[in-house]
Amino acid sequence: MLLDDPLLRQAMVEYLGRRTQVDLTGVEWFVPEVVHLDRARPDLEGMQVVEGEAVPRVVVEMKFGAGLGTEQIVAYLRNQDARLGSSPGAIVLLVPRQRRAEAERVLAASLDLWKGGLVDRDVGHAVVTWDEWLDVWDDAAATVPWGPQSIAADVAQLRAMCASLSGNFIAPFSGPDLVGWREREGDLQQLVREVTRGLTDPSSRLLPARDMGAFWGRYVYVWPGRDSYYAVAVVPRLAAVGGTPLWVLFHQQTDLFHLIRARILSSVAGSNARQDDGSLWLPLTVPEGVAGVELIESVTAQVREIVAVATQPDDDVG
Repeated sequence: MLLDDPLLRQAMVEYLGRRTQVDLTGVEWFVPEVVHLDRARPDLEGMQVVEGEAVPRVVVEMKFGAGLGTEQIVAYLRNQDARLGSSPGAIVLLVPRQRRAEAERVLAASLDLWKGGLVDRDVGHAVVTWDEWLDVWDDAAATVPWGPQSIAADVAQLRAMCASLSGNFIAPFSGPDLVGWREREGDLQQLVREVTRGLTDPSSRLLPARDMGAFWGRYVYVWPGRDSYYAVAVVPRLAAVGGTPLWVLFHQQTDLFHLIRARILSSVAGSNARQDDGSLWLPLTVPEGVAGVELIESVTAQVREIVAVATQPDDDVG
């Protein structure tokens, strides 16, 4: 179980503490699928020893396509309440992005039912998506050396499985969707995740996809083994002026930037480029009426064309 890894466990405990607004730093280990006396069986319990007894400080229920009901969640809350003593607790529902709204409704209804039983306790709670959970682990794994047997490789394998189980489907975009792109921001971020995952060379580390202030995206190595990168990103400040929220960035501080910039600006690919703060931005078209794999492949092909110009054979690259 990946939560047995101290680095991943600590990162997740800290993240769940922030999301539930409960101090969970005392959680020492996680136990999977504990069967309670009432036959309820939460997927994970994060345990802490309090006054010589192990108590479930945080309960995590994981879902992909299976049903999610209030009776199940209330049973978890009652069991946790009976075992916590005076310690504060938290409950987390872990679901695919497409089920966030459903999970939030079920969790709110479950808490109302539980408290309706005159329970004199507040419990921290949150709905977390699989993407958010795995992003936390990606960031943690990025701090240690990468390799086929590394925890980063294990996280990547888990993400691939989760994508398959949750039916990682991106619905087609329309013109109004792209004008009011904030309504589809989560789908655009998912598009970036999938495109950059496919663009990352198997011999290279998969870098984290995250909020970087001016944009949300992921960097990819231009040349494996060199300190040279480009990013595929959702860029709010360029969405209005450039007609698209999706861009490729070559940062001015990346290795061989001047060579890359010269190549791109002298090509057809550079005809719509923007030079902003010394860096180079190139717009990507989000095709309308195209969904899922076809959508991902369309955007990936555009990025590959740009990168092909940047990496054309040249004696200046050693």
